[in-house]
Amino acid sequence: MPDFVKSHTLLSPSGAFRWLRCALYCRVALSGEFRKHERPPGLAAIIGTEKHAIMESFFRRILPAAPPNPPESWLKEAWESSLERALLPESEADFLSEFLGSLAFSKDFLIEENLPIPGIFAGGVEQIVRGTVDLAFYYRDTETLKIIDWKFGRRKVLAHNNPQLSLYSKAAALKFAKPVKALEKFIVQPAITHCDKEEKLKPNFTQKVAAAYQGGQKAPATAGDWCEFCELQRLCPKYIKRERCSREIAPEFRKILADMEIK
Repeated sequence: MPDFVKSHTLLSPSGAFRWLRCALYCRVALSGEFRKHERPPGLAAIIGTEKHAIMESFFRRILPAAPPNPPESWLKEAWESSLERALLPESEADFLSEFLGSLAFSKDFLIEENLPIPGIFAGGVEQIVRGTVDLAFYYRDTETLKIIDWKFGRRKVLAHNNPQLSLYSKAAALKFAKPVKALEKFIVQPAITHCDKEEKLKPNFTQKVAAAYQGGQKAPATAGDWCEFCELQRLCPKYIKRERCSREIAPEFRKILADMEIK
């Protein structure tokens, strides 16, 4: 299940690409105002949640019942004959079948596991951050950790340098509590038949993570690709300047802006 459904922490892995880069976003997130003014999810988010639930149902039913030493094609064969396959559009189900054909089974797995992620510092203190890992496998023979994140939207997402996946990897590694020599991170997007993979050898899971805002009155905004779906677009001076347009400041954020003395 996506982070916005399960997580009650102020900083979520799904927003990491913003709070790691933009001090303004990070400071408002730490204030708790996003939670107070959270809007109901849109249609795309609801559909994505339902499809996440379909994948969760499949893996929770299949993985615990795996036979001893299943063949490499076992996950694909189980998917092909499953009820869950019929619940997705044919093109998405076919793409998932192809992906699962390349994914070996391991008896060490996580399914939609909501985990703590330590070592994240923002506002000058360590934050309580949790994230939900869609699917993870640990392979004892090669000491390899695989992280799979389902994305059911149509906007292409890459695994390379993806902070959300990096945080999930750290959480899963700590949960498995086993040595990791190789890390493989996957973004799987059935709706656009897209799969991206990043591999790392000897990953470091003990490294601390510093957010863009570490305290004080100044919280400068930083504009970039992460602005696209940011809740602060209508008040952010950097975004307005970047887009060369003026936007009305959302009423619920006017007082926050004044209190923080952000010009």
